[in-house]
Amino acid sequence: MSGRFVTVDGGEGAGKTTQMGFMREYLERRGCRVVVTREPGGTSLGEEIRALLLGHRDGGMTLTAETLLMFAARAEHLERVIRPALATGCWVLCDRFTDATYAYQGGGRGLPLERIAVLEEWVQGALRPDLTLLLDLPVATGLARAGKRGAWRIASNGKMWISLSGFGRCIWNEPPTSPTVTESWTPANRSRWCKPKWKPC
Repeated sequence: MSGRFVTVDGGEGAGKTTQMGFMREYLERRGCRVVVTREPGGTSLGEEIRALLLGHRDGGMTLTAETLLMFAARAEHLERVIRPALATGCWVLCDRFTDATYAYQGGGRGLPLERIAVLEEWVQGALRPDLTLLLDLPVATGLARAGKRGAWRIASNGKMWISLSGFGRCIWNEPPTSPTVTESWTPANRSRWCKPKWKPC
């Protein structure tokens, strides 16, 4: 039996880690096998690419290079972690996926979405998340949270927060798979709202 692929996305400081913790605990209590991973990263090569992306501050990397590195890490991630886990019936919970590329590189840095779509089709084929939970929050709140813990380069650039318009793709173009959770709710309330969207049958 194939597993389920659930991604959690949204701006920095939106509470993705907290919600994924709730989800993992809930699923494991019910006997599900769960793989928790992240992007960019998730593999040895992916984590090296993540460090490379994090290390080039102050606009030291071109948009084309940044996007291609994102998809290089994603290709490795899919081949070595995500597809094998799904094939053995695991639930895969992933902190960020391709929607973040549309948001940050597309909505944030202005890369034409058509170019991202070409890479998405090449790298992923027909694979798409069974569900994407989009965690929403006010821009000022996200900036404050990210600043306190040290946001990574791509998110720390102020204009990257334009990328929230890129996350609108998840809501308006693909409503069946991308419910939105507002930041103003408490973590427990958000978890209760999210649970029916992804809990096992």
